[in-house]
Amino acid sequence: MKILIIFFLTLASLNAAWEFNASSEGFKTHTFNESNPWPFITIAASSWSATDGNPDGHIYSPTTAGLDNRLYAVLNDASPLSVLGDLNNTILTADFRRSIGTFQSPSGRKVIALWSIGDSLDPSGNWWVSKVALGVDINSLPLDTWSTKSIKVEQGNFMPWPNSANNTKDFEQLMADYSFVGITIMNDDNSSWQTYTDVGGKWRLLSYGAVSDNGAVLGVDNYAATHIPAPPVSVPFGNRYIFAILAFVMFIASLKRLRANTV
Repeated sequence: MKILIIFFLTLASLNAAWEFNASSEGFKTHTFNESNPWPFITIAASSWSATDGNPDGHIYSPTTAGLDNRLYAVLNDASPLSVLGDLNNTILTADFRRSIGTFQSPSGRKVIALWSIGDSLDPSGNWWVSKVALGVDINSLPLDTWSTKSIKVEQGNFMPWPNSANNTKDFEQLMADYSFVGITIMNDDNSSWQTYTDVGGKWRLLSYGAVSDNGAVLGVDNYAATHIPAPPVSVPFGNRYIFAILAFVMFIASLKRLRANTV
């Protein structure tokens, strides 16, 4: 009878991250203003500080008191796939901090930061966000204190962006071939996200973004993807060829992930 040896592929748990110790590392802040042409957003590099992170550097995004140019998203579209790799079977993690004040949704509902992954910022592309219950309630963050939040990347935890009309990839395909990741700020009622409201003669999407009447700022640090260890693999004892092949594959996989984490 052959004896079985169980190998745990622990090297698969290596993670890749943006730590923001030297720059904003390709993250951009999106603001929302219905006076702009559709899709109503303005994009600029996220503000960066070399200090006050968790630890060291971090990025941060303020918002406005009025509806124009309100904070809407913090996303990386600078080849994130080359840094984080395939997001299937991973856990996304990031540190968040609310500073100075509180955020308000123009709709009057709760403000939620949704984990976001897609292949095009155009609404016709493939774009999934975390379910509202699994997003980050940014006003619940302790003031001026870093808090770590995470989500397992699996289809049951996400939903297609309601305005993403042309989903040409299924969830797993998108997680292996995406072009941006980050967070999108909405209210907690996704049934209202596509509802326009007349505000002073201008039609507004009040579910989008957040304002603040007391100068709230959202900080982000250590945005990471941790690859979940693969399940145990059984191979026959004495089959040295299979053992050698497994060891070689594990070694190559670890080198690729270490290289990606240092890019």
